[in-house]
Amino acid sequence: MKQILILCTLLLGSFLSLAQTPAGDRTRLKETLAEEDYRQAVVLLDRIMQEADSSEIRNLSLEKARCLKKLYRTREAVEVLTGIMRPDDLTVLSELADCHFQDGSAEDALGCYTMLSMLRPDNPFFRLRKAALLFRLKDYEGTVEEATTLLQTDSIPRAAVLSGDALTELKRGEEALGMYERALGMNPGDMGVVTRIVRNKLGRKDYQGVLETVEPYLAENPDDMRLLPSKGLALYKLKEYKRSVDVFEHLKALGDTLSYGTRFFLGQDYSELNVIYRAKRELEAAWQIDSSDVELALAIASVNSRGHYSFREEVLPWYDKAHAMLQPDPVLSARVFQGYATGFFRQNDWAQAIVWYKKAYESNPAQKYFLSSIAYCYEQLKDYRTALSYYEEYLKAAKPGSSNYRFAEESVRYLKGELFMQEPSAPTP
Repeated sequence: MKQILILCTLLLGSFLSLAQTPAGDRTRLKETLAEEDYRQAVVLLDRIMQEADSSEIRNLSLEKARCLKKLYRTREAVEVLTGIMRPDDLTVLSELADCHFQDGSAEDALGCYTMLSMLRPDNPFFRLRKAALLFRLKDYEGTVEEATTLLQTDSIPRAAVLSGDALTELKRGEEALGMYERALGMNPGDMGVVTRIVRNKLGRKDYQGVLETVEPYLAENPDDMRLLPSKGLALYKLKEYKRSVDVFEHLKALGDTLSYGTRFFLGQDYSELNVIYRAKRELEAAWQIDSSDVELALAIASVNSRGHYSFREEVLPWYDKAHAMLQPDPVLSARVFQGYATGFFRQNDWAQAIVWYKKAYESNPAQKYFLSSIAYCYEQLKDYRTALSYYEEYLKAAKPGSSNYRFAEESVRYLKGELFMQEPSAPTP
Protein backbone atom coordinates (compact mmCIF):
# COMPACT_ATOMS: atom_id res chain seq x y z
CA MET A 1 0.00 0.00 0.00
CA LYS A 2 2.81 2.38 0.96
CA GLN A 3 4.55 1.68 -2.35
CA ILE A 4 1.36 2.52 -4.28
CA LEU A 5 1.02 5.89 -2.50
CA ILE A 6 4.63 6.74 -3.20
CA LEU A 7 4.13 5.83 -6.88
CA CYS A 8 0.98 8.00 -7.16
CA THR A 9 2.77 10.95 -5.56
CA LEU A 10 5.65 10.64 -7.99
CA LEU A 11 3.27 10.45 -10.97
CA LEU A 12 1.29 13.52 -9.79
CA GLY A 13 4.50 15.47 -9.31
CA SER A 14 5.62 14.53 -12.79
CA PHE A 15 2.26 15.61 -14.24
CA LEU A 16 2.32 19.00 -12.48
CA SER A 17 5.89 19.56 -13.59
CA LEU A 18 4.92 18.77 -17.18
CA ALA A 19 1.86 21.08 -17.00
CA GLN A 20 4.08 24.00 -16.01
CA THR A 21 6.47 23.56 -18.95
CA PRO A 22 5.98 25.76 -22.09
CA ALA A 23 4.44 22.75 -23.84
CA GLY A 24 2.07 22.21 -20.93
CA ASP A 25 1.09 25.91 -20.86
CA ARG A 26 0.25 25.83 -24.56
CA THR A 27 -1.95 22.78 -24.10
CA ARG A 28 -3.68 24.36 -21.13
CA LEU A 29 -4.12 27.65 -23.09
CA LYS A 30 -6.17 25.86 -25.74
CA GLU A 31 -8.38 24.42 -23.01
CA THR A 32 -8.88 27.75 -21.21
CA LEU A 33 -9.75 29.51 -24.46
CA ALA A 34 -12.24 26.79 -25.30
CA GLU A 35 -13.71 27.19 -21.80
CA GLU A 36 -13.70 31.01 -22.18
CA ASP A 37 -11.63 31.33 -19.01
CA TYR A 38 -9.95 34.52 -20.18
CA ARG A 39 -8.35 35.43 -16.85
CA GLN A 40 -6.41 32.18 -16.77
CA ALA A 41 -5.64 32.54 -20.46
CA VAL A 42 -3.93 35.90 -19.80
CA VAL A 43 -1.78 34.31 -17.09
CA LEU A 44 -0.78 31.46 -19.41
CA LEU A 45 -0.05 33.82 -22.30
CA ASP A 46 2.28 35.88 -20.12
CA ARG A 47 4.20 32.73 -19.17
CA ILE A 48 4.36 31.46 -22.75
CA MET A 49 5.62 34.82 -24.06
CA GLN A 50 8.55 34.71 -21.64
CA GLU A 51 9.87 31.64 -23.47
CA ALA A 52 8.57 32.41 -27.01
CA ASP A 53 10.78 33.60 -29.85
CA SER A 54 10.25 36.94 -31.57
CA SER A 55 8.28 35.42 -34.47
CA GLU A 56 5.52 34.35 -32.07
CA ILE A 57 5.20 37.52 -30.00
CA ARG A 58 2.86 39.25 -32.42
CA ASN A 59 0.27 36.42 -32.47
CA LEU A 60 0.51 35.77 -28.74
CA SER A 61 0.13 39.49 -27.95
CA LEU A 62 -2.85 39.69 -30.28
CA GLU A 63 -4.46 36.76 -28.44
CA LYS A 64 -3.74 38.37 -25.08
CA ALA A 65 -5.32 41.67 -26.22
CA ARG A 66 -8.45 39.81 -27.32
CA CYS A 67 -8.68 38.11 -23.94
CA LEU A 68 -8.25 41.42 -22.14
CA LYS A 69 -10.96 42.96 -24.30
CA LYS A 70 -13.31 40.10 -23.37
CA LEU A 71 -12.61 40.98 -19.74
CA TYR A 72 -13.35 44.69 -20.50
CA ARG A 73 -9.77 45.56 -19.60
CA THR A 74 -9.59 47.60 -22.78
CA ARG A 75 -6.88 50.03 -21.71
CA GLU A 76 -4.53 47.13 -21.01
CA ALA A 77 -5.48 45.66 -24.38
CA VAL A 78 -4.64 48.98 -26.07
CA GLU A 79 -1.19 48.97 -24.46
CA VAL A 80 -0.53 45.42 -25.70
CA LEU A 81 -1.69 46.21 -29.24
CA THR A 82 0.23 49.48 -29.41
CA GLY A 83 3.38 47.54 -28.56
CA ILE A 84 3.07 45.29 -31.63
CA MET A 85 1.50 47.81 -34.03
CA ARG A 86 2.96 48.04 -37.54
CA PRO A 87 1.67 50.40 -40.28
CA ASP A 88 0.60 47.57 -42.60
CA ASP A 89 -0.91 45.25 -39.96
CA LEU A 90 -4.66 45.59 -40.57
CA THR A 91 -5.56 42.88 -38.06
CA VAL A 92 -3.84 44.62 -35.16
CA LEU A 93 -5.15 48.02 -36.29
CA SER A 94 -8.69 46.64 -36.43
CA GLU A 95 -8.42 45.20 -32.91
CA LEU A 96 -6.99 48.49 -31.67
CA ALA A 97 -9.87 50.42 -33.28
CA ASP A 98 -12.43 48.14 -31.65
CA CYS A 99 -10.77 48.54 -28.24
CA HIS A 100 -10.97 52.35 -28.51
CA PHE A 101 -14.59 52.06 -29.64
CA GLN A 102 -15.47 49.77 -26.74
CA ASP A 103 -13.66 52.03 -24.27
CA GLY A 104 -15.55 55.11 -25.47
CA SER A 105 -12.43 56.85 -26.82
CA ALA A 106 -14.25 58.21 -29.86
CA GLU A 107 -11.46 60.37 -31.28
CA ASP A 108 -8.84 57.59 -31.06
CA ALA A 109 -11.31 55.10 -32.55
CA LEU A 110 -12.15 57.50 -35.37
CA GLY A 111 -8.46 57.87 -36.22
CA CYS A 112 -8.10 54.09 -36.48
CA TYR A 113 -11.25 53.56 -38.53
CA THR A 114 -10.34 56.42 -40.86
CA MET A 115 -7.04 54.70 -41.56
CA LEU A 116 -8.75 51.32 -41.98
CA SER A 117 -11.27 52.85 -44.40
CA MET A 118 -8.45 54.24 -46.47
CA LEU A 119 -6.60 50.92 -46.51
CA ARG A 120 -9.74 48.86 -47.12
CA PRO A 121 -12.34 51.12 -48.81
CA ASP A 122 -14.30 48.01 -49.82
CA ASN A 123 -14.96 47.03 -46.19
CA PRO A 124 -18.44 48.39 -45.22
CA PHE A 125 -17.95 47.65 -41.51
CA PHE A 126 -15.03 50.07 -41.25
CA ARG A 127 -16.94 52.83 -43.06
CA LEU A 128 -20.07 52.31 -40.97
CA ARG A 129 -18.08 52.52 -37.74
CA LYS A 130 -16.43 55.68 -39.03
CA ALA A 131 -19.84 57.23 -39.78
CA ALA A 132 -21.13 56.29 -36.32
CA LEU A 133 -18.10 57.89 -34.67
CA LEU A 134 -18.44 61.06 -36.73
CA PHE A 135 -22.03 61.30 -35.49
CA ARG A 136 -20.94 60.69 -31.90
CA LEU A 137 -18.46 63.54 -32.26
CA LYS A 138 -21.24 65.77 -33.71
CA ASP A 139 -19.62 66.03 -37.13
CA TYR A 140 -23.00 65.75 -38.83
CA GLU A 141 -21.85 66.89 -42.27
CA GLY A 142 -19.09 64.28 -42.16
CA THR A 143 -21.61 61.63 -41.08
CA VAL A 144 -23.87 62.37 -44.04
CA GLU A 145 -20.94 62.29 -46.46
CA GLU A 146 -19.56 58.99 -45.15
CA ALA A 147 -22.95 57.27 -44.91
CA THR A 148 -24.02 58.47 -48.36
CA THR A 149 -20.76 57.21 -49.90
CA LEU A 150 -21.30 53.82 -48.27
CA LEU A 151 -24.89 53.62 -49.56
CA GLN A 152 -23.63 54.05 -53.13
CA THR A 153 -22.17 50.54 -53.01
CA ASP A 154 -23.92 48.79 -50.10
CA SER A 155 -27.59 48.67 -49.10
CA ILE A 156 -27.14 48.99 -45.34
CA PRO A 157 -30.18 50.25 -43.41
CA ARG A 158 -28.02 51.46 -40.51
CA ALA A 159 -26.10 53.78 -42.85
CA ALA A 160 -29.35 55.36 -44.06
CA VAL A 161 -30.55 55.79 -40.46
CA LEU A 162 -27.26 57.45 -39.45
CA SER A 163 -27.52 59.81 -42.40
CA GLY A 164 -31.14 60.59 -41.48
CA ASP A 165 -30.20 61.27 -37.85
CA ALA A 166 -27.39 63.60 -38.93
CA LEU A 167 -29.67 65.44 -41.35
CA THR A 168 -32.19 65.83 -38.53
CA GLU A 169 -29.52 67.46 -36.38
CA LEU A 170 -28.72 69.76 -39.31
CA LYS A 171 -32.43 70.79 -39.46
CA ARG A 172 -32.78 69.34 -42.97
CA GLY A 173 -36.04 67.57 -42.26
CA GLU A 174 -37.19 66.62 -45.75
CA GLU A 175 -33.81 65.09 -46.63
CA ALA A 176 -33.82 63.22 -43.32
CA LEU A 177 -37.27 61.83 -44.11
CA GLY A 178 -35.98 60.57 -47.46
CA MET A 179 -33.17 58.69 -45.72
CA TYR A 180 -35.49 57.19 -43.11
CA GLU A 181 -37.88 56.02 -45.82
CA ARG A 182 -34.94 54.52 -47.69
CA ALA A 183 -33.91 52.64 -44.53
CA LEU A 184 -37.47 51.41 -44.01
CA GLY A 185 -37.58 50.19 -47.59
CA MET A 186 -34.53 48.02 -46.86
CA ASN A 187 -36.01 46.75 -43.59
CA PRO A 188 -39.80 47.27 -43.47
CA GLY A 189 -40.22 45.84 -39.97
CA ASP A 190 -37.81 48.19 -38.21
CA MET A 191 -40.00 50.05 -35.70
CA GLY A 192 -37.07 52.25 -34.71
CA VAL A 193 -37.13 53.70 -38.22
CA VAL A 194 -40.94 53.99 -38.20
CA THR A 195 -40.84 56.05 -35.01
CA ARG A 196 -38.15 58.27 -36.54
CA ILE A 197 -40.38 58.89 -39.56
CA VAL A 198 -43.29 59.73 -37.26
CA ARG A 199 -41.19 62.17 -35.21
CA ASN A 200 -39.96 63.77 -38.43
CA LYS A 201 -43.50 64.31 -39.71
CA LEU A 202 -44.70 65.61 -36.36
CA GLY A 203 -41.81 68.07 -36.31
CA ARG A 204 -42.79 69.31 -39.76
CA LYS A 205 -46.50 69.43 -38.76
CA ASP A 206 -47.41 66.85 -41.39
CA TYR A 207 -50.16 65.35 -39.25
CA GLN A 208 -51.94 63.64 -42.14
CA GLY A 209 -48.60 62.07 -43.06
CA VAL A 210 -48.29 60.76 -39.49
CA LEU A 211 -51.61 58.96 -39.85
CA GLU A 212 -50.60 57.51 -43.22
CA THR A 213 -47.43 56.15 -41.63
CA VAL A 214 -48.89 54.59 -38.48
CA GLU A 215 -52.21 53.23 -39.77
CA PRO A 216 -50.80 50.19 -41.66
CA TYR A 217 -48.86 49.06 -38.57
CA LEU A 218 -51.76 49.70 -36.21
CA ALA A 219 -54.05 47.71 -38.51
CA GLU A 220 -51.87 44.67 -37.75
CA ASN A 221 -51.28 45.54 -34.09
CA PRO A 222 -53.96 47.94 -32.77
CA ASP A 223 -52.42 47.87 -29.27
CA ASP A 224 -48.98 49.11 -30.31
CA MET A 225 -48.22 51.63 -27.56
CA ARG A 226 -45.25 53.00 -29.50
CA LEU A 227 -47.46 54.38 -32.27
CA LEU A 228 -50.82 55.09 -30.63
CA PRO A 229 -49.67 58.32 -28.88
CA SER A 230 -48.54 59.79 -32.21
CA LYS A 231 -51.86 58.87 -33.82
CA GLY A 232 -53.78 60.51 -30.98
CA LEU A 233 -51.65 63.66 -31.18
CA ALA A 234 -52.02 63.89 -34.97
CA LEU A 235 -55.81 63.58 -34.69
CA TYR A 236 -55.86 66.30 -32.01
CA LYS A 237 -53.82 68.62 -34.24
CA LEU A 238 -56.20 67.88 -37.12
CA LYS A 239 -59.10 68.85 -34.80
CA GLU A 240 -60.60 65.38 -34.97
CA TYR A 241 -61.18 65.45 -31.24
CA LYS A 242 -63.61 62.52 -30.93
CA ARG A 243 -61.25 60.17 -32.77
CA SER A 244 -58.34 61.47 -30.70
CA VAL A 245 -60.31 60.75 -27.51
CA ASP A 246 -60.84 57.17 -28.65
CA VAL A 247 -57.10 56.69 -29.13
CA PHE A 248 -56.07 58.14 -25.79
CA GLU A 249 -58.84 56.32 -23.90
CA HIS A 250 -57.62 53.12 -25.54
CA LEU A 251 -54.11 53.89 -24.30
CA LYS A 252 -55.46 54.33 -20.78
CA ALA A 253 -57.28 51.00 -21.05
CA LEU A 254 -53.96 49.41 -22.04
CA GLY A 255 -52.45 50.70 -18.78
CA ASP A 256 -50.93 53.96 -19.99
CA THR A 257 -52.28 56.03 -17.11
CA LEU A 258 -49.02 57.67 -16.02
CA SER A 259 -48.07 59.23 -19.35
CA TYR A 260 -48.16 63.03 -19.28
CA GLY A 261 -48.91 63.26 -22.99
CA THR A 262 -51.84 60.86 -22.80
CA ARG A 263 -53.55 62.67 -19.93
CA PHE A 264 -52.71 66.17 -21.22
CA PHE A 265 -53.99 65.70 -24.78
CA LEU A 266 -57.00 63.70 -23.61
CA GLY A 267 -57.85 66.66 -21.37
CA GLN A 268 -57.41 69.04 -24.29
CA ASP A 269 -59.65 66.85 -26.45
CA TYR A 270 -62.41 66.89 -23.85
CA SER A 271 -61.97 70.63 -23.45
CA GLU A 272 -62.49 71.17 -27.18
CA LEU A 273 -65.56 68.90 -27.02
CA ASN A 274 -66.80 70.98 -24.07
CA VAL A 275 -66.94 67.97 -21.75
CA ILE A 276 -65.64 70.11 -18.92
CA TYR A 277 -65.66 67.69 -16.00
CA ARG A 278 -63.63 65.11 -17.93
CA ALA A 279 -61.26 67.76 -19.24
CA LYS A 280 -60.69 68.94 -15.67
CA ARG A 281 -60.05 65.37 -14.46
CA GLU A 282 -57.52 64.57 -17.18
CA LEU A 283 -55.66 67.86 -17.02
CA GLU A 284 -55.34 67.68 -13.24
CA ALA A 285 -54.07 64.09 -13.62
CA ALA A 286 -51.44 65.43 -16.03
CA TRP A 287 -50.49 68.04 -13.43
CA GLN A 288 -49.83 65.26 -10.90
CA ILE A 289 -47.38 63.73 -13.40
CA ASP A 290 -45.60 66.97 -14.39
CA SER A 291 -46.29 70.32 -12.76
CA SER A 292 -43.68 72.28 -14.73
CA ASP A 293 -45.72 73.22 -17.83
CA VAL A 294 -47.20 76.72 -17.79
CA GLU A 295 -49.47 75.77 -20.72
CA LEU A 296 -51.04 73.07 -18.54
CA ALA A 297 -51.70 75.50 -15.70
CA LEU A 298 -53.36 77.86 -18.18
CA ALA A 299 -55.42 75.02 -19.64
CA ILE A 300 -56.71 74.02 -16.20
CA ALA A 301 -57.54 77.63 -15.37
CA SER A 302 -59.40 77.99 -18.65
CA VAL A 303 -61.37 74.76 -18.19
CA ASN A 304 -62.32 75.64 -14.61
CA SER A 305 -63.40 79.09 -15.73
CA ARG A 306 -65.61 77.66 -18.45
CA GLY A 307 -67.06 75.18 -15.98
CA HIS A 308 -68.25 78.02 -13.75
CA TYR A 309 -66.20 76.84 -10.81
CA SER A 310 -65.45 79.36 -8.08
CA PHE A 311 -63.12 81.96 -9.54
CA ARG A 312 -61.20 82.59 -6.32
CA GLU A 313 -60.92 78.91 -5.34
CA GLU A 314 -60.63 77.03 -8.67
CA VAL A 315 -59.48 79.54 -11.27
CA LEU A 316 -57.35 82.24 -9.69
CA PRO A 317 -54.93 79.76 -8.00
CA TRP A 318 -54.12 78.23 -11.41
CA TYR A 319 -53.35 81.62 -12.92
CA ASP A 320 -51.15 82.21 -9.87
CA LYS A 321 -49.27 78.98 -10.66
CA ALA A 322 -48.88 79.97 -14.30
CA HIS A 323 -47.69 83.43 -13.35
CA ALA A 324 -45.09 81.98 -10.98
CA MET A 325 -43.71 79.75 -13.75
CA LEU A 326 -43.59 82.37 -16.47
CA GLN A 327 -40.44 83.00 -18.40
CA PRO A 328 -40.11 86.45 -20.01
CA ASP A 329 -42.61 85.67 -22.79
CA PRO A 330 -44.90 88.66 -23.48
CA VAL A 331 -47.57 86.63 -25.29
CA LEU A 332 -47.87 84.12 -22.46
CA SER A 333 -47.73 86.91 -19.90
CA ALA A 334 -50.61 88.65 -21.63
CA ARG A 335 -52.65 85.43 -21.55
CA VAL A 336 -52.05 85.04 -17.83
CA PHE A 337 -52.87 88.68 -17.08
CA GLN A 338 -55.97 88.46 -19.26
CA GLY A 339 -57.05 85.44 -17.24
CA TYR A 340 -56.77 87.43 -14.03
CA ALA A 341 -58.64 90.35 -15.60
CA THR A 342 -61.46 88.18 -16.96
CA GLY A 343 -61.95 86.55 -13.60
CA PHE A 344 -62.20 89.85 -11.76
CA PHE A 345 -64.41 91.21 -14.59
CA ARG A 346 -66.89 88.39 -14.01
CA GLN A 347 -66.83 89.19 -10.31
CA ASN A 348 -67.72 92.82 -11.15
CA ASP A 349 -64.48 93.84 -9.46
CA TRP A 350 -63.83 96.57 -12.01
CA ALA A 351 -60.83 98.15 -10.30
CA GLN A 352 -58.89 94.87 -10.15
CA ALA A 353 -59.92 93.99 -13.71
CA ILE A 354 -58.46 97.33 -14.88
CA VAL A 355 -55.14 96.55 -13.18
CA TRP A 356 -54.78 93.23 -14.97
CA TYR A 357 -56.11 94.37 -18.36
CA LYS A 358 -53.50 97.11 -18.30
CA LYS A 359 -50.78 94.56 -17.51
CA ALA A 360 -52.03 92.39 -20.38
CA TYR A 361 -51.95 95.34 -22.78
CA GLU A 362 -48.45 96.35 -21.65
CA SER A 363 -47.26 92.80 -22.29
CA ASN A 364 -48.89 92.50 -25.72
CA PRO A 365 -49.81 95.93 -27.19
CA ALA A 366 -50.86 94.28 -30.46
CA GLN A 367 -54.07 93.12 -28.76
CA LYS A 368 -55.97 96.40 -29.00
CA TYR A 369 -59.22 94.93 -27.68
CA PHE A 370 -57.72 95.20 -24.19
CA LEU A 371 -58.24 98.97 -24.53
CA SER A 372 -61.97 98.47 -25.05
CA SER A 373 -62.13 96.20 -21.98
CA ILE A 374 -60.31 98.79 -19.87
CA ALA A 375 -62.68 101.46 -21.12
CA TYR A 376 -65.73 99.38 -20.21
CA CYS A 377 -64.41 98.83 -16.67
CA TYR A 378 -63.86 102.57 -16.20
CA GLU A 379 -67.38 103.14 -17.54
CA GLN A 380 -68.78 100.80 -14.86
CA LEU A 381 -66.88 102.81 -12.26
CA LYS A 382 -68.56 105.94 -13.75
CA ASP A 383 -65.16 107.44 -14.59
CA TYR A 384 -66.60 108.49 -17.93
CA ARG A 385 -63.78 110.79 -19.01
CA THR A 386 -61.10 108.07 -18.63
CA ALA A 387 -63.39 105.51 -20.22
CA LEU A 388 -63.94 107.82 -23.21
CA SER A 389 -60.21 108.26 -23.73
CA TYR A 390 -59.65 104.48 -23.84
CA TYR A 391 -62.58 103.90 -26.22
CA GLU A 392 -61.28 106.58 -28.56
CA GLU A 393 -57.77 105.10 -28.48
CA TYR A 394 -59.25 101.70 -29.27
CA LEU A 395 -61.24 103.04 -32.24
CA LYS A 396 -58.07 104.47 -33.81
CA ALA A 397 -56.68 100.95 -34.20
CA ALA A 398 -59.81 98.78 -34.41
CA LYS A 399 -61.35 97.40 -37.58
CA PRO A 400 -64.42 99.44 -38.64
CA GLY A 401 -67.61 97.42 -38.96
CA SER A 402 -66.73 94.73 -36.42
CA SER A 403 -69.08 94.12 -33.49
CA ASN A 404 -66.48 95.41 -31.01
CA TYR A 405 -65.98 98.54 -33.11
CA ARG A 406 -69.73 99.26 -33.22
CA PHE A 407 -69.98 98.67 -29.47
CA ALA A 408 -67.16 101.14 -28.82
CA GLU A 409 -68.77 103.73 -31.14
CA GLU A 410 -72.07 103.48 -29.27
CA SER A 411 -70.24 103.75 -25.95
CA VAL A 412 -68.44 106.89 -27.13
CA ARG A 413 -71.76 108.53 -28.09
CA TYR A 414 -73.27 107.55 -24.76
CA LEU A 415 -70.32 108.81 -22.72
CA LYS A 416 -70.15 112.11 -24.57
CA GLY A 417 -73.81 112.59 -23.82
CA GLU A 418 -73.28 111.80 -20.13
CA LEU A 419 -70.29 114.14 -19.89
CA PHE A 420 -72.26 116.95 -21.62
CA MET A 421 -75.06 116.56 -19.11
CA GLN A 422 -72.56 116.75 -16.23
CA GLU A 423 -71.08 120.06 -17.42
CA PRO A 424 -72.38 123.13 -15.51
CA SER A 425 -74.81 125.33 -17.44
CA ALA A 426 -73.45 128.60 -18.85
CA PRO A 427 -74.49 131.73 -16.78
CA THR A 428 -77.53 133.65 -18.07
CA PRO A 429 -76.58 137.16 -19.29
